[in-house]
Amino acid sequence: MPLRPFPHLMKPKSILTDMTVEDTASTPLWEILVPTVSNSGRPFTVRHHRQWDALVTRIAGGLTLVQPVRGTWENPATGETYTERNIPVRITCTREQIVEICKETARFYDQIAVLAVFVATVLVTNPHASALDDAPDLTEGA
Repeated sequence: MPLRPFPHLMKPKSILTDMTVEDTASTPLWEILVPTVSNSGRPFTVRHHRQWDALVTRIAGGLTLVQPVRGTWENPATGETYTERNIPVRITCTREQIVEICKETARFYDQIAVLAVFVATVLVTNPHASALDDAPDLTEGA
């Protein structure tokens, strides 16, 4: 598999003027936290997570998984404190889609609450970027 170019092989700064900036307010980037264990402390299987991934992909067209993080929160109704590992997941979709995803996540993982955090609405595209198939093979001649 060819490797991506090293920084010394980057294209010249003159291509910056050809890049476009779009306001993606209708389909912003959101982040939600997916639990790694159930409310009873039992870890969710990789298969369970992959089924959820497929569900979200059907709704929004894709997702980006981030390394798990540890968080603590307090249930305001009971005062109980929860400390748990979560998987941050970033999704570009409409508000209606993120609401559907949050509802499905609450159902799928039996969660008390699912928070969607608004991340961004700006997209910069580079028409000069090489597709992975077009990248030079840096392993040739090695």
